[in-house]
Amino acid sequence: MAAIDKIISQMTIEQKVGQLFTLGFTGGVITPEVIKMISNFNCGGLRITPNVKVSYSNYKQIKAKTTSRPQDVVPIPSVNLSPYAHLDVLNEFQNIATSRNFGIPLHISLDWEGGISADICRGGYPLFPSAMGLACSKDAKMIETIMCCSGKLLRASGITNIHSPVLDINSNPENPEINIRSYGDTPIKVAHYAKAALKGYLKGGIIATAKHFPGSGHTHKDAHYYTIVLDKSKKELMKNEIYPYIELIKEGLPSIMLGHLICPALDNSRLPATISKKIIQDFIRKELGFEGVVTTDSMTMEAMQKICPATEACALAIQAGVDMVLYKTEDLELVKKTIGYAISMVKNRKISEDQIDASVKRVLVMKNNINLFQTKGYNNPEILQKMLTSEKIHKLAQKAADNAALLIRDRKKLLPLKPTQKILVVEQSMFTARYCNDEYFHPYMLWEMLRKYYPGTELFKLDFYGNDNNLCELLKIIPEFDIVIATNMYNRGSFPNTQFLNKLADKVQKLVIITNTPYPLTVSKKMDGVLCLFSKFTPSLKTAVEILFDTKKASKNWPIKFRPE
Repeated sequence: MAAIDKIISQMTIEQKVGQLFTLGFTGGVITPEVIKMISNFNCGGLRITPNVKVSYSNYKQIKAKTTSRPQDVVPIPSVNLSPYAHLDVLNEFQNIATSRNFGIPLHISLDWEGGISADICRGGYPLFPSAMGLACSKDAKMIETIMCCSGKLLRASGITNIHSPVLDINSNPENPEINIRSYGDTPIKVAHYAKAALKGYLKGGIIATAKHFPGSGHTHKDAHYYTIVLDKSKKELMKNEIYPYIELIKEGLPSIMLGHLICPALDNSRLPATISKKIIQDFIRKELGFEGVVTTDSMTMEAMQKICPATEACALAIQAGVDMVLYKTEDLELVKKTIGYAISMVKNRKISEDQIDASVKRVLVMKNNINLFQTKGYNNPEILQKMLTSEKIHKLAQKAADNAALLIRDRKKLLPLKPTQKILVVEQSMFTARYCNDEYFHPYMLWEMLRKYYPGTELFKLDFYGNDNNLCELLKIIPEFDIVIATNMYNRGSFPNTQFLNKLADKVQKLVIITNTPYPLTVSKKMDGVLCLFSKFTPSLKTAVEILFDTKKASKNWPIKFRPE
């Protein structure tokens, strides 16, 4: 640690504060803006996102019945690079970073939770079911193996930090944010499987970040858009939401991500955890004894921006004791203003430099623990190629997909399908498939796979959602078919297709729904046949087709207490 202490003693306030910021990078090519974020503003790291979305508050207003989507709120895919070209970009960023004074490499973070979350997915990455889908296996050792393999693959891809595992307990079946991202609906189950995931990540050499402290599983709102209050007694919190954190801290958890939640039992001033000294310093540090890195969730989320502008909020988070501020923007003016505001608070002694030094040390120790100083953040493309083409990890992804496929109901005994039937597939085009859009994962793949079993299968394309015009068109052609297979995929930040499919179910006698969540968000009482995959990715679609044609059996391992009626 002496070498790290020496670096910190020689750093300017500007360099120290910059190290506490994780700024946005929408993937793809090198841009002047990102170069300046690294060189001019000394950022400590980058957070990869696969697309650009200007405003959450506008985006949330897109309803299921809407067919037109304003251009400024639709996710715009980043430049489609191969995994190796993308790694070249990250290596170049590391070269720029280590050419700065003191040669401090970047931490590169992402979401890669599985199911609905994979910020890197192009070029044949093995894509796994969600945490709840993995829990269907009831096999903690398998989850550990999956996360170890995932960690090694992501490190080979230039990633250093993963924003997982999710420790939220999805106790509310109507939760629109956590949902299948959770390992379950009880604290013991979440802790059990998340502990296995943590062990895997640590073996895989990647920094794991447990989230969203103190817990978002209870709510019926999404913190990307709304301020959430966790109104429980401290005793209740310790038995439920906090329990998984206690267990993972014992196992060497490197990092905790704060949710933008108000928790009166931990801070009666009703400040969100992100800017609460009582929650960060008094509870997490002193009471729980956590010595690792505390990071915020993105400060661009509406839940935080409703309380105060991001410029001030980022500085307030640092003042409260946060070590890393996640600020997903590439807007240089905003970056300059925000980091400048935090620097001014240090220079004006509203934030002590000793506190800044302690946070910088935690960040640099975190980087040193995974040998970033030794490697200068460089990753060899040959190692990535070996990992990406590994038969073992792709078989593991397929096995996980098989374990996660649950036949929720088949009231009319519609399955298995018969080759003599005339089949119509009504399939959505989802965001992830659109921005991936390569040979491995692209829109309307369910139909493509079904055609391999029965070439006469026909497709009715939906956009993100079906509308009344689509319904009118469908009702004209449905009499030509024996059975309809329709998708109803949940995607965080968008509405599912449930409203449309309920109308369709009123008119169609033989309808099977393929979904990725067992919750009311996508599974209604009107749906006679429902197959839940806990994923929308290619391995799970393959499993679905095999179950539909009875060449594979659905799992019977239900992962939660809740069951649809």
